[in-house]
Amino acid sequence: AVEPLRDAHAPSILLATPAEHHRGEKTAAMYAALSPDDFSDGYVSIGVRDVVRAGRLLGDDDVNNVFERVLARQMPETERAMEALRAEGYAPHLCGSGPSFYLLYAGGADVAATLSRRVAETGFVPVATHCLSRERALAVVEE
Repeated sequence: AVEPLRDAHAPSILLATPAEHHRGEKTAAMYAALSPDDFSDGYVSIGVRDVVRAGRLLGDDDVNNVFERVLARQMPETERAMEALRAEGYAPHLCGSGPSFYLLYAGGADVAATLSRRVAETGFVPVATHCLSRERALAVVEE
């Protein structure tokens, strides 16, 4: 069932995107690499819903991406970048079927700058961003 939820309370996000020449077609290959055992009953989505309902801050333990299981075989550059960040204590998460990934973080511009430098050192392009409220996401803004 689809139900409306309150705005999520989320930390800041650092998005890491690969250089354009590393993007290519990969979605079909990523899905083909999954097995029936990789599909679940939606427990992660239900958990995120519960966090949002409760008004709690979304965190690294609340998100999961099954594509990370097949990442090393399908997108080794992304796997190496994410593994380098994990080795330093960060918790990168794959965006969809990749190759972009993101990091959740608390803190201001100094934290974003540190994370951005580390991500850039892995060969990915960092973009500091944040979640929009429903009101801001649906607003029509003329420029």
